[in-house]
Amino acid sequence: MDCGLVLVGRFLAVLLLCVQCGFLTAFPVCYRDDKRLVSLLLLSFPALIYYGICLATGGELRKVFRTWGLYIIFGLIPYIAIIFALCGDVLNKDSFLSPTCLKVILCITPVAFLILVNTASDLGEHEDYKTLAWTLSVVITIDLVDSVEMLDIVLDERENSHGIPKEFGYAMIAAACVSFLLTLLQIAENELKNGTVSLRNAVAILTNVLQIIFVNLPFMVMRLVVIVKYNKDDNESIFITKNLIAIFLSVMQIYWIRNS
Repeated sequence: MDCGLVLVGRFLAVLLLCVQCGFLTAFPVCYRDDKRLVSLLLLSFPALIYYGICLATGGELRKVFRTWGLYIIFGLIPYIAIIFALCGDVLNKDSFLSPTCLKVILCITPVAFLILVNTASDLGEHEDYKTLAWTLSVVITIDLVDSVEMLDIVLDERENSHGIPKEFGYAMIAAACVSFLLTLLQIAENELKNGTVSLRNAVAILTNVLQIIFVNLPFMVMRLVVIVKYNKDDNESIFITKNLIAIFLSVMQIYWIRNS
């Protein structure tokens, strides 16, 4: 990739993460009217500081993956938990910081991942790394969009009540957070060594089993409940198909690994 494009991409990645963290901090600050909550910005520091170190020391793919891990563990998941715990029930659809605004901010997540992974410095040097970056760009980005859409159901309920119980909404939020967390296992199942990539079979099997049990099967069931019981079907039918395909592919990958 052209050096100029890489620099622009890295700048955009940092900008997107800063914008997302800034807005995610603004929600509890404004709705709780507590300026002390500005300290939540510190949640973004581990990932941003490490990414700065990463870029200063070469910006290799392995370090980019670590940046993503720090962002998910110390940034995104805590932010989501805090926002829904502190102000999830009082989000005002007429405010600038509305449920719709939160949906847009959460949609930054897959874009940020896509840019981070594809601006690693060693993709041009190693064909295996380039292939891995492309594969993960497709697989994980789709999973991130799926998770954000699950949160979108909860946020839409805040704007247009369909009668979905809060407890059911909390279950959807928890499932989405687990999905975000499992992107780290999807990365960890690939061992990067001296420009080559090999599959960690045990981790790959574990990842696929967890994806079925804690993500795609629950997502599918929850969406079916939302459609059948609460008569809400915006994009749910499409994502149910995605979940079915993902379950099938996970089963097949487990079979292929065990019989290889």
